[in-house]
Parts: sequence; structure tokens; C-alpha cells
Amino acid sequence: MTDSEFSKKHHQHFFAKTIDCGIQASFSNAQGRKNYHIPKSEQTKEESPLAIESFAIAPEQYHALMERINSLYD
Repeated sequence: MTDSEFSKKHHQHFFAKTIDCGIQASFSNAQGRKNYHIPKSEQTKEESPLAIESFAIAPEQYHALMERINSLYD
């Protein structure tokens, strides 16, 4: 197989554009095209926590943050 034959058989086109509800990504090749809609992530008004040691904040606040982290892995 020559380089041009390989390129024609395996070449994919891709584009992405921003839409109201997120991002639309499109992939196409010789067999067809697939469109994917990637939704926007929810924006929170909460300030992101910094890396912090347990003794630097109130024990209740530290415990609440650790519970949220543990819930991600349950």
C-alpha cells in the first residue's frame, strides 16, 4: 500500500465548534461521519479549595471537605 492509498483509507477529518449547550465535535472518514455533543460543565459559585493541611482550618470544615472527596470514590 502506498502512502497516498494509506492516507485515503485512514484519513479522518475533525472539527469542533462551540454551541449554546457545550461543544459539537465531528469526525468523518470514508465510511461516514459521527457527531458528538459534549455538554458544558456546571459552573459553581463555590471557591475551589486549596491544598491545605488539616490543622490550618476548622476541624468541621476540614471534615466536610474530606467527606465530599470520599463520596467521589464510593
